[in-house]
Amino acid sequence: MGNIIYFCHIPKTAGNFILGCLRTQDTMGIVDGEHQHTYNFPYTGVNVACVRNPFDHLVSIYFHGDGGFAYFNKVYNLNSFEEFIKFYCSRNSFPELEHFWPFKNSLYDPIISESGEVTVGYCIRFEKLSEGIHELGFHNGIEFKTSGDFYKNTSVARPKGNKGSYKNFYNEELIELVNKKCKTELDLFNYDFDGPKDNKSLLTF
Repeated sequence: MGNIIYFCHIPKTAGNFILGCLRTQDTMGIVDGEHQHTYNFPYTGVNVACVRNPFDHLVSIYFHGDGGFAYFNKVYNLNSFEEFIKFYCSRNSFPELEHFWPFKNSLYDPIISESGEVTVGYCIRFEKLSEGIHELGFHNGIEFKTSGDFYKNTSVARPKGNKGSYKNFYNEELIELVNKKCKTELDLFNYDFDGPKDNKSLLTF
């Protein structure tokens, strides 16, 4: 077996697409952590996750499936994106939703230590998926394929085209709430409301 890639699948960060690309290498050991409730990153091997602009990430969570990711909107009786943001930003735990566990204190709890450090070596940018996956391969002497039927859009209720741009769902109040709630993610991964503040496709830590 070649290098083992430990992939931390943060929900709503194109995890299925990335796993499809990584699995194009038959000798590669892949660990998909989407449903694993405890993590011990870093593992001995190549530790990878994908990160996404928190403002866009939250829109994707809201529009996931029927009722939001983990049925968040249904369980908490939230009837608009504004209600969702205000509720999410007001709490640090959601004990009623076991499957919402990755999003307790931040959108990236599984890969951020208690001291505020990133515990994986690489973070692929959602905004530049194919480039980031190829760069990950370059750093590790592996050639990944990024073509194939790997992508599955689970935010089916999200409007299509320009209407679905995350920017359309925010006002100044909601932007400020997310800036405060997601300060750790925004700072660590170099995002602001407009998107990445650099041109990198792969972040290294």
